[in-house]
Amino acid sequence: MNDSNIERMSLNEALLRRGKNRTDWDRLRKQQVAEFEPAADPDEGEFDDSKARVVVPGRKQAISVRLDTDILEFFKAGGPGYQTRINAALRMYMNSRPASPAGVPAPSRGFGPAGTRSRAPGWDSKAIAETAKQKYGNFTKLFEAHNWPERGRDMMPRVQSRVKQTYGSVAEFVRYHGG
Repeated sequence: MNDSNIERMSLNEALLRRGKNRTDWDRLRKQQVAEFEPAADPDEGEFDDSKARVVVPGRKQAISVRLDTDILEFFKAGGPGYQTRINAALRMYMNSRPASPAGVPAPSRGFGPAGTRSRAPGWDSKAIAETAKQKYGNFTKLFEAHNWPERGRDMMPRVQSRVKQTYGSVAEFVRYHGG
């Protein structure tokens, strides 16, 4: 091989000759100079910024949650940040539900046994505490009004069982007291 057979060219020129690079760089440079805006992508959809709002991320809490495999795979398929996307989906769900009055839990939609409403974990304890405070003033007066024998620190472990024995359920206890 001698120097007369060697032709010097850029990588783009070599790739263009082989047919691997079909980018029209000159056209793109002219469009860039003219501040050309590419056509909208039909898959992109419209963005309604009238509903946009600034959200300051709150403090996150580490939890353990069991998700269906297909749900987890769906979010992980989007790459890094899947936990943030799950959080955003949960926030959208939460924001789509009507706000409940203070102290009254919002009912769950369709997750309980047929004909019943399931509630968030801890709802029963909160409902009993709120009702006891509003209707009786405190737990001691609740126990006294019902002639339940426990007092002091023995009340808390027994309050749910006493309410269920007397009223049949926590929901009935709340309903009886106007909740």
